[in-house]
Amino acid sequence: DVPCKEIVYAFLSKAYAWKASLNNETDLFTEAIEAATKVIDSPEYSLAADPEEVCTSVLVRNSDESIFEIRMMWSETNIRMQQFTTVMNSITWPIAKGTKGDIKKIQTKILFSTVNKMYYGGDKRRDAYFFKCDSMSHDTMFKYNEGYAYPYKYRKPLVSTNYWDLGELVNIDQDRIVYRLADIILIRAECYARLGKDGLAIADLNRIRNRAGAPKYPVVGDSDLRYSIFKEREKELIWECHRYFDIIRNGYYRTELSEAYSNLTDQDVENGALYLPVGQGAFNNNPLMLQNKYWLSRY
Repeated sequence: DVPCKEIVYAFLSKAYAWKASLNNETDLFTEAIEAATKVIDSPEYSLAADPEEVCTSVLVRNSDESIFEIRMMWSETNIRMQQFTTVMNSITWPIAKGTKGDIKKIQTKILFSTVNKMYYGGDKRRDAYFFKCDSMSHDTMFKYNEGYAYPYKYRKPLVSTNYWDLGELVNIDQDRIVYRLADIILIRAECYARLGKDGLAIADLNRIRNRAGAPKYPVVGDSDLRYSIFKEREKELIWECHRYFDIIRNGYYRTELSEAYSNLTDQDVENGALYLPVGQGAFNNNPLMLQNKYWLSRY
């Protein structure tokens, strides 16, 4: 297949925003805005009506909000090897076969109390992205879930047909959505905020909040526009593999990640601490390959 021009512009908007942030090349924020605008203004794309449609259509495949998606072609040989998104570390009942109590057994989970702090004021994403927040967070449910919420953003499980694990969840039977319109709108908002064009940034931010039924900017807690846009991306794009990159791009790693990141020095970061070490296979193929400075000092 040949990618359409909007896919290229979506990629460029991310690339320009990334390079502008990490290299302090502020003129590239304008380039990022221009590329994002090419996508946002295209008649080929439109936002889904609400968060429920995001779950039932956009994140499945072939929606008008999806800009670039990868068709997951499952086979018996790779069905379990391909990690769909980070949501695979969090899915239990009711998407997967099992019981309400299975949520307690997994390592990656989120409390209902955290969900309620994230999605407030009538935000429809709360009940679209998580299963029955009100009834499942009731005191009578604590013995089953210990206060942990049930992910419900990806709802189409791929289950095993083998007799020894019949019906067990093995992956997600949906396309992998790489770029969608809400993502690009919020990238443009971030870049506007970086350039001090707050009115334009707020308009983009509120476009996504309006779709979600969330209160318009500003509300209590919206003291910093750029950070509010980051948190909006966190709420809108949860489990879509953007958050870590958003954190690094914005320089929030000391406050938004674990204690280990807060202990990094500026020199550690400059030496490559925020990136994975170069894999051993690269050295096997190229004896002249060099490890980045941070990880070299730890081998």
